[in-house]
Amino acid sequence: MRIRTLAAKAAQMLLLFLLLVVLVFFLSRLAPGDPLRAYYGQSVERMSPSARAAAEQKLGLDQPLAAQFVIWAKNALSGDFGISFQYKQDVLTVVGGRWQNTLVLGSASFLLTFALAIPLGIYCASHAGSFADRLLCRLGAALSCIPVFFLALLLIAVFSVQLGLLPSSGAYPVGATGSALGRLRHLVLPALTIALGHFWHYAYLVRSRLLGELESEYVLFLRAKG
Repeated sequence: MRIRTLAAKAAQMLLLFLLLVVLVFFLSRLAPGDPLRAYYGQSVERMSPSARAAAEQKLGLDQPLAAQFVIWAKNALSGDFGISFQYKQDVLTVVGGRWQNTLVLGSASFLLTFALAIPLGIYCASHAGSFADRLLCRLGAALSCIPVFFLALLLIAVFSVQLGLLPSSGAYPVGATGSALGRLRHLVLPALTIALGHFWHYAYLVRSRLLGELESEYVLFLRAKG
């Protein structure tokens, strides 16, 4: 029964993934803008009709959308995800050049989220019902309701614009790879933004689980024995 349940979950996840792939592909093709202009820039306006047709054929834009998707899907199965119209490079090359920053940001925000959530959850559970617990619960719930993009703008306005303590964008100073300290300064705001937007969900989970354990029979028995 457990294997059947896992198989059903895996099938659902695969179906959802395929639906997302189809949706993203067609939305990107139907989005406003001319792919030829994105790829060739202003020179597309000087193209003759025959040159434009040749350019569309080169990029596969002369086919119907359904045919474009089938061709892309077949190529993707062999590891060819096509060309980025914006960067004029292979998609894997574009993504591969950015995975390190994504990995660093994801790891930092993950660690910061739980560095905030676990102590706060433990504190709230050990002071359940107190003024501090109620205040922190309400503040955390309010903070988790703030859209992440608005929270990011707020942090930039405070720490970058007003105080000038942290850079507002980039992974390192412009024109340089930067020192470890410089990269760390650029990492603080985005990691803090992600952590502040999600930590309370985990803090509340820690609080709820601890309260459940504190009310369990073996804890009550140990308390009764002193």
